[in-house]
Amino acid sequence: MRKILVSGILFIIGMTTLQAQINFEEGTLEEVKQKAQATNKPIYLDAYTTWCGPCKWMDKEVFTDTTVGNYYNTHFVNYKLDMEKGEGIELRKQYGINTFPTMLYLQADGTLMYKAIGAREPASFIALGETALNPDNHLGALQKRYEAGERAPTFLKQYAKALINADEIAKATEIAAMYLSKQPNEALIKEEHFMLLAAAYTKLPEDKQGYVVQNKSGFAQNVGEEKAASFFDYVLTEKMEKAIRANNEAARTNLQGWFKKYLPEKEVAMMAYYDYLSHKGTDKAYHYAKIYFGQHCEDAEQLNSIAWEYYDKVEDTEKLEKAVEWGLKSVSFDEAHYNLDTVAHLYYKLGKYEQAQKAAQSAIRIGKENNRDVKGTEALLEKIEEKE
Repeated sequence: MRKILVSGILFIIGMTTLQAQINFEEGTLEEVKQKAQATNKPIYLDAYTTWCGPCKWMDKEVFTDTTVGNYYNTHFVNYKLDMEKGEGIELRKQYGINTFPTMLYLQADGTLMYKAIGAREPASFIALGETALNPDNHLGALQKRYEAGERAPTFLKQYAKALINADEIAKATEIAAMYLSKQPNEALIKEEHFMLLAAAYTKLPEDKQGYVVQNKSGFAQNVGEEKAASFFDYVLTEKMEKAIRANNEAARTNLQGWFKKYLPEKEVAMMAYYDYLSHKGTDKAYHYAKIYFGQHCEDAEQLNSIAWEYYDKVEDTEKLEKAVEWGLKSVSFDEAHYNLDTVAHLYYKLGKYEQAQKAAQSAIRIGKENNRDVKGTEALLEKIEEKE
């Protein structure tokens, strides 16, 4: 009897575990639609690919969560579909899926209710489901309200966020810019507006763009240092690329004026970087590279990248020696396998085998300590030792 009781308890526990995760339906989407219609539930469709890391993380950490499973099994008929196989290929086109994972929330007949991209923590994923179930949040409903002329700030904010979640970036940028342009400058750097600002910054009037940059410390305090740093990297890249695309003196003058007005502390360094980028592939590239990478650049990965580029493409001894300097400068900011490996390769190419050996050995040691693939460096070390 005791064995039977224990077996029964284990069976119940097993059943509870099964029910605790999201139950994804088998079969075709048409069969899933039929079940949704029969149960009077909408469909949650997980659009994934086999190579998508965040998709695998969702599988392991989110879809197996008890609270998530209970919520989604109660409110949706759930379905997973590989967007690179079978009917997933056509559905990817139908729903405009470009990012993975994409979460589709569909009515029982397949009509899109809500769409969102990117992995979510369990609580955020449940909140997403709640948002999708609210008819007021459906993209189709929001679009009709916009087309009918509704322009209230709260509505524009809601519509812009829904478009961003759906990866409808072009339209989202337009709506977010419309909303933010009506907000006071001090409101732009609030955390609640970060998503909209990231989408629409380049479309805002110059005074609003400048306010955000000039108040970067307050912005970082509100949204977090990491998010703020990524945002400002994006801002500078956009400014730089726009000027480089124009590729004329007027564009350079405008760019320098912008830095002088809004980021005077970065003017000299950023203009040196502009001069380097705008002369890449010309006879003057090395001249401007020496100025920027030698005097101004403090980004370890950027320094390593130019050092490796010279190793890979340059034969001139003077330029290779300069690349070693850039590689060592990278190491001074971030001693790691990747840049020590570059330095070792450069020394080897210059015939400086003793220095190459030391750099390679350090690269291998640090790489192993940090679980990096050091096979390439080990192969280089063998070649170096053959030369000695």
